[in-house]
Amino acid sequence: KRAQYARYLDWLEENRPYLSPTDEGLCATSSPHACAVNLSAKYLNRKPRAGGPEDAPPLTESEKGCLACFSAAQPEERELLAHFSCKLHEKDPLRWSEWIRRPLEKQIRAARGGEADR
Repeated sequence: KRAQYARYLDWLEENRPYLSPTDEGLCATSSPHACAVNLSAKYLNRKPRAGGPEDAPPLTESEKGCLACFSAAQPEERELLAHFSCKLHEKDPLRWSEWIRRPLEKQIRAARGGEADR
């Protein structure tokens, strides 16, 4: 149980800046999710503002291009890319800024290879 709790705390530490409330309630489902990880924000390393999306600065053209490629990826690839992007940005922002501009296939290959750990 301690290991499971430690994993949860690690997950929460990584994802807290990207958690967004959902509109799910007990009327819609018997087990609603109060919040969800905003994978797009995590991928771009854009922490949502407290006031909501309307308070966030507009995306740059470069970010729009990156997000378009990211959105074309499969759901499991988006999760992998968002996690990898977060870790790489935390560890080496310069390498992250190079990685985020690579073609999607190369980003996925790097994420699967765990380049952020090197």
